[in-house]
Amino acid sequence: MTPRQRQAGLGSKKSDYRFFALALFLFVLTLMLTACNLTEAPSHATYTYSNIASLPKDHLTSPGDTAFTYPVGGEVPLSWSAQPGQDTLANKPTAIQIDAGIVGPFTSMDELKKAISFDGNTIKGRIQATIQPIKTDNWNGKNAETFLKLPTTIQPGYYMIVQRIQTAGQRTQAVVPTGRVLKITPQS
Repeated sequence: MTPRQRQAGLGSKKSDYRFFALALFLFVLTLMLTACNLTEAPSHATYTYSNIASLPKDHLTSPGDTAFTYPVGGEVPLSWSAQPGQDTLANKPTAIQIDAGIVGPFTSMDELKKAISFDGNTIKGRIQATIQPIKTDNWNGKNAETFLKLPTTIQPGYYMIVQRIQTAGQRTQAVVPTGRVLKITPQS
C-alpha cells in the first residue's frame, strides 16, 4: 500500500470492513422498512352525547312555564344529538349506553328545586320510570332517540328527567338531572 493510499484510508482492511458493515446495515434496514409496509394509521371521526334535546314546545302549558305537561300513561319523546368529538386512531368504536328516567313525584316546582343538589349534579328521590337503554357507539354519528313511557299507575306531580351516558371502559357514572321537568297530570 502506498503512503498516499494509507493517508486517504484506501485499501486498509479496517476501512474496508467499516464500509462493508455500513453498506450491509443500510441494505438490511431498507429490507426491514420495505417488509414492514409502513402506512399511516387511519383516523376515524368520533361523536359524543351529552344532554337531552329540548322537549316539544307544544307541551308547555304557559309561555313562562318550564315544566312540560304529559298525561299519566303518555309517551315523552327523548333525543340526544350526536356532537363531533376528536378523531381517533382506534381500530374499533367504543360502546356507549344511554339511560334515562324520571325522579319524583314532587308536589311543586319549589319542592323539586329543593331536591336538587347545590351543584345540580344529583337529585333526591326515587326513579319512577325508565327508558329501554340505548346502545350506540362513538363512531355512529346518528342522534339517539326513544320514548319514555309513563306508567298508568304513576302519581301526578312534577318529575325531573335524569340520565346517565356510560362509555365502555369508564367507571360507572351516576344518574344526573337534565334540567328538563315534566308535569304529569291525571288522564283526561
